[in-house]
Amino acid sequence: MSVSIIIPTYNRAAFLKNALNSVYRQTYQDFEVIVIDDGSTDNTEEVAKSFKGIIYIKQENSGLNASRNRAIKLAKGEFIALLDDDDWWMDFKLKLQVNILKKIPNTSFVYSDFIINKPSGTNINSGLSTWYEEENWKDIFDQNIELSSSDISITPGKKVRNIYIGDLYHPSLFDPYVLPATALIRRSSIPPGLTFTENDSTCGDWEYFARLSHHMPAAYIDMETAYNRSHESPTRLTRINKSVQLTRRINMIERVWESDTVFNDIHKNVISNLKSNLQYKLILTFMLENKA
Repeated sequence: MSVSIIIPTYNRAAFLKNALNSVYRQTYQDFEVIVIDDGSTDNTEEVAKSFKGIIYIKQENSGLNASRNRAIKLAKGEFIALLDDDDWWMDFKLKLQVNILKKIPNTSFVYSDFIINKPSGTNINSGLSTWYEEENWKDIFDQNIELSSSDISITPGKKVRNIYIGDLYHPSLFDPYVLPATALIRRSSIPPGLTFTENDSTCGDWEYFARLSHHMPAAYIDMETAYNRSHESPTRLTRINKSVQLTRRINMIERVWESDTVFNDIHKNVISNLKSNLQYKLILTFMLENKA
């Protein structure tokens, strides 16, 4: 198989069906699909098995990143695609990204912008711009290249604005850059020992892609290839208490950038100031959450 598609899921059978439909609508069909059912109690198994060729594995509830790690160990593809059960892809996504990774071999993964789908049904383009102030990608990445539509064979009418290549390790100290559903990873580029942090569902993918791009550069496509569903499900990561989110981010900074002696020697003051700011926010948030 060229691509191993990994879909962890938990009690979201209806969303899962939509995600799988988007997989089987891909213009690129050389893939395997691994669905890790993380202890669902709804009809997830029935939905998953209604799709031909699904590799379905049910486990006791272990969390999102444990599910991803388990599936990556089982994956046989040259490339690994991550798709959360509440997101879905545009039909050209895999074909575009496989071609880019083949044309730019010195990259560990490729990712893109995305569209946010609101509960009302409205869409917000350029979802990355809602995560932080609009970036000048030329300031983030080392290289900027242009490939024509014919070079990368995407759906007519869809234009690749630019492709940027570089290391996200330093920028990721401040912000996340990768929605997992938009990424395609070159499996051979994953360094030994790199896994998703299993006790941190909030920052686990943030950390993973920062480390992976530091090992080998990432490629960013300045266009949308996926939809990110905005919803009020209590299992959604953004519904976790703000104090827990802040605590996890501080812990990530300590285990990644602060423990990196080379990086910390250069950026110690920046790391210290960022941590202090987050700790101050954590104290205020904790007080508000526990206010009588």
